[in-house]
Amino acid sequence: MLKHTSKLIATVTTATLLSSCGSESSTRTIEYSGLNQALSQVITLVVEPAATNFLNQARQLDSLSDAFCSTTTEPNLLAVQNQWKATAKSWYELLPYNFGPMINDEVLPEYIFIDSLRLRGTNYTQTVRNDIDSMLAASSALTDTTFRNKNFQFVGLLATELAVFERASDHNKEIGNILSDFTSQSRKCQILQGYTGQLVARAENISNSWSNNYKNTGSSYRKLLLSGGLSQIAGEDSSSTSTKLITSTNEYMDYVHKRTIVNDVAVVSGYTWTLMLAGLESFERMVEGTPATTESFADIMQASTATDLATIRANIVSAKQAIEAENDTDFDAAVKAIDGNIKRELTDGLNINTGLNFSDGD
Repeated sequence: MLKHTSKLIATVTTATLLSSCGSESSTRTIEYSGLNQALSQVITLVVEPAATNFLNQARQLDSLSDAFCSTTTEPNLLAVQNQWKATAKSWYELLPYNFGPMINDEVLPEYIFIDSLRLRGTNYTQTVRNDIDSMLAASSALTDTTFRNKNFQFVGLLATELAVFERASDHNKEIGNILSDFTSQSRKCQILQGYTGQLVARAENISNSWSNNYKNTGSSYRKLLLSGGLSQIAGEDSSSTSTKLITSTNEYMDYVHKRTIVNDVAVVSGYTWTLMLAGLESFERMVEGTPATTESFADIMQASTATDLATIRANIVSAKQAIEAENDTDFDAAVKAIDGNIKRELTDGLNINTGLNFSDGD
């Protein structure tokens, strides 16, 4: 259960009253000694574990795909389908934190090879279907190199979803027809294994960068971020941890409601709303903390501006209700409200200045 108790340690400087020319002004500075701790715990207890979990789920998907291709039975296919869902869910728990290892290259960032929709909201379903048809009809060998060299829109979670949740010839989603695709065409399994292998490779790059070695520096991104060491890397975004979290979660909420992704993501698998909940709950963990958290954003906000925290919580509840009802109109409205909360209530409640100018009117 998410916690709501306050553990803020605040130091308030003595108010200084100045009087000049008959006018009076006052200044008051509040320093939250717990903010740095809260930021550190968001990274170490929410973001980095999400990257690790995505890697673990991708590896399990790859393993189950190999097992299925060795023994192409219906139970094994169902296991692959269920693991795809688990992998996609873990991705949406990580996606609100789309910075650092997720964007390790400005031209071809890591995340687009996992989630092509996230780049600009373009639905590549038919593009992938055409590519699968071409690979099935061809005679050239399908190797790891084949899939490693594919453009981002031809691989990732969408491509894997289409491979395991529909028959290639007519997109029928009946399990027996999907199974016959694999039993009658050996290349279909090669395609599946090519997709899952690339998911693992991308997930390894992200997780390893977070936990071990970022851009061959010999230090983890976590350590560089929290210590201020990113400023020593040429061309690296060295903005503060708070700015990165505010910006990335704001961009995620923007993406969800402005691109109306409920119409496009995980449609074939029928898993759209579960993924929307996963992203929302990941943001909620950033705010409220985890069972292991000792200093959360919510703790700080509860002690400083409880009304701002209450506003965020109310809109999260509204979004969850919309997800439960699968009401896309209400969901988009609730997410838009949360988008605004990140820019106003969250930054005000934490008394932080990101240096960003949010002027879109949300």
